[in-house]
Amino acid sequence: MTSSKSLLVASTCFACSSPQRVEIGSNVPAVPLTQSGSARVARIVADMELDPLGVAPEQLDERRWLVSRMATDHSITVLSCPDLLGSGDHSQSPHLDELLMLTLMGEYKFLLEHQEVRATSELVFDAGLNSARIGYRHILMKEPTARWESLDLVEHLELQEVAAYVERAMMECKVADYKL
Repeated sequence: MTSSKSLLVASTCFACSSPQRVEIGSNVPAVPLTQSGSARVARIVADMELDPLGVAPEQLDERRWLVSRMATDHSITVLSCPDLLGSGDHSQSPHLDELLMLTLMGEYKFLLEHQEVRATSELVFDAGLNSARIGYRHILMKEPTARWESLDLVEHLELQEVAAYVERAMMECKVADYKL
């Protein structure tokens, strides 16, 4: 029996060339990822971190492939925790879609590399936050006015403070409620 899941994503540039909602679902079982496929995931995530606003056709194709892969990979569950980007409503924050996708992509990449780690582990959310932080820095290089107060604060935290921040965000998202 094959379970089906879909990933609903709002984005302006990670997977489409104009603003729209894209639903990527699966009616087909996922093919196990090879070592070269894992390397491709790592490459796509690194590219998204370095150029989260990139709209080159090859970037968009690769990002579409990764989102589709994440939606069809039934062996890995990636939990979304928007509070990693700071608590509150971010609907008007610049580049929300790209930063949220970076958290998900960073978590997926981490879980591929560390399949022994549970999806609800703080380590997974640390990886997602780290991807978003890298992407945020690169966004600011192109758009210095695209600041988020919450992410600016996270940038100045020490390592142990980041762990406490992630733990608080996980509690806000009620990640502990997930029994995976």
